[in-house]
Amino acid sequence: MALYEFRTFQSGQEAENYFNGAHVGTKNLFNGANVDGKTLIVDIGAGDVTVTFAPAKNAPWTIDEIVAKINGTATLTGLASKQVDKLPASSGPTSFLRIFKDVVTCTIKSTGTANPDLGFSDSADTVRTPVQTTEIISGPRFLSSERDTWVTVLYR
Repeated sequence: MALYEFRTFQSGQEAENYFNGAHVGTKNLFNGANVDGKTLIVDIGAGDVTVTFAPAKNAPWTIDEIVAKINGTATLTGLASKQVDKLPASSGPTSFLRIFKDVVTCTIKSTGTANPDLGFSDSADTVRTPVQTTEIISGPRFLSSERDTWVTVLYR
């Protein structure tokens, strides 16, 4: 049975991530992450691809180095990017790892040893699927200039 689904988003970036089926890590990587020798395992429909953060730096990897390593792995070109969120100045600067692949389902496997450092689950695989354009009834619509709030209606 199909249902209408009403969704609100706190920013245009959040809406874009949802529609594209993006994974966004929950760890602020502005100061980097200690991922030496650890792995991130991703499946974009052709089986698992393992990214190993090597050679060891003996120092935190910057967000740009993490993104470059993921995108430099065969079949994962263009998969990762840096997302800088606009937060109150008191929160300080932010950089989060964003992973998505247009059109296809993207799974981050829980077995990746770098998952906790990058802000992804290490207890269950995380699956994101882009929203099909046939499911969008209305939106996204920008609601307020005082708050960056967006809304959309889906029919699934």
